Amino acid sequence: MMASLDALNDARLAKAAADKAAADAAKAQAAAKISERTGGVAPLTPAQVQAAVAKLGAGKPLTPAEQAAVGTAPAPAPAGPSGPSGPSGPTGTGPTGTGPTGTGPTGTGPTGTGPTGTGPTGTGPTGNTGKTYTASDGKVFDTEAAMVAYEADLRNTKLNKDAQAAADLRDRKSAYDLLYNEFNKYGLGSLVSDIKNYLIDSTFDPSEFSIQLQNTPAYQKRFAANQDRIKAGLQALTPAE
Repeated sequence: MMASLDALNDARLAKAAADKAAADAAKAQAAAKISERTGGVAPLTPAQVQAAVAKLGAGKPLTPAEQAAVGTAPAPAPAGPSGPSGPSGPTGTGPTGTGPTGTGPTGTGPTGTGPTGTGPTGTGPTGNTGKTYTASDGKVFDTEAAMVAYEADLRNTKLNKDAQAAADLRDRKSAYDLLYNEFNKYGLGSLVSDIKNYLIDSTFDPSEFSIQLQNTPAYQKRFAANQDRIKAGLQALTPAE
């Protein structure tokens, strides 16, 4: 037990001695660096360092040791004035000789151009190709354009005829209605209605309807007395009479 304690103490003493030796070596190395930085000048004491800082603040010059202590490098010495430069010698350049280039004139003769003759272009009638075109009514044409124009005229003519026929039919029906209403007022409407189709479909002018009615057997039978009146030199009676 005692031997273990002695060994532990010996180890502690050895470590303490090693730590002291390392600290001494570090101090020596730091002193060497300071000596190298100060040019072999011994380092300043704390009081001297404070005095160097005060001189630096006042703008006073510092010694190399003070500069090393406060961490400033010595101011470089001012450079001396440079001497004047000597004049440069002239550069010689000789003239470049160039002789004239001879060029003779180019001869060009006139170009002869005669007038261009142009005769008239003859245009003859276009001959028939032999093809024919037949219209709807059987008429034959040599060209399609002529047939188309003819068909257009046919359509326009038919439309005009149909329109006129419709207008005539309306006029006939209107005239019939007037005649029927006039006779129907006297109970004689059947005399007109019996010949309705005859009057409307005929080619008589509507103004002649009343004359055509008087020529019918039914009318003459109904007003047979008028024949006797006319023979006697009297005026025929009207349906109203």
